[in-house]
Amino acid sequence: MTLPNFLVLGPPKSGTTSLYHYLRKHPDVFMPEEKEPFFFSHNFRRGMDWYHEVFAGAGNQSRIGEASTTYFASQDAPDRIHKTIPAAKLVFVLRNPIERAWSEYRYSKTVGAIPPGKSFRRFAMETNRVVAWSRYMDFLPAWENLFPEDQRLIIILDDLKSDSASTVRRVYEFLGIDSGFEPPTEERYNVTPNPRSVGLYVFLQRHWLNLHRRFRGTPMQRVLESGKSLGRRIASPVLMRASPGENLSPEDEQWLRDQFSESNRLLAEHLDRDLNTWG
Repeated sequence: MTLPNFLVLGPPKSGTTSLYHYLRKHPDVFMPEEKEPFFFSHNFRRGMDWYHEVFAGAGNQSRIGEASTTYFASQDAPDRIHKTIPAAKLVFVLRNPIERAWSEYRYSKTVGAIPPGKSFRRFAMETNRVVAWSRYMDFLPAWENLFPEDQRLIIILDDLKSDSASTVRRVYEFLGIDSGFEPPTEERYNVTPNPRSVGLYVFLQRHWLNLHRRFRGTPMQRVLESGKSLGRRIASPVLMRASPGENLSPEDEQWLRDQFSESNRLLAEHLDRDLNTWG
């Protein structure tokens, strides 16, 4: 039976999907087709046999991992992970919290999770995670108290965007795998879409997710993943708009700056890094 020996951690829309794809391309790394099994947060009751099945496709790769976005801010996940895989390496991906909050709002509207007319401020005030999960220093200590420094790496999404190759190489070195391997890092993953028809986009997304869950753990799952990539390339010019969509208002941006200023200051001190560009 196989368990992961590393995890990619970070809240939704923080850049974990891009890193997941870059890591999957390395010959020494196995990450399952299902990026987020959510085992240590939502699916713990399913038991270890269920979790082992997530990694059933692993071969002789030295590093096996997953990247569930619900672990970072979970009250239960740090302790559960420490008890189950105490030697696991943890790679945290943190994003400018203003950008992360706005991206989560736009994505939630696009996939039909919130009504089209709901304002950002109302969404942020009604949905606790939008602001709370971006106060990173509220959650990092729980992980640092359980896992020693040599098992933890924090990267900033700004670095992954501006110098992808160097940042991914740092992660390879941290995981102890060949850092000379150079994955293609030009493609951006999980970018918030701007569909011409939200209804059609939501229908297609849900249909694909149902198929994915139905065939999880079977050879058909890989066929579906390949088909999704091909279908996206073919359909995107028809289904998606080229325009960037709506922007965060100056008033809401200032409100977010006020929400995150103290947490950002503490994180900058903690990392000994200038985060002034975060506001």
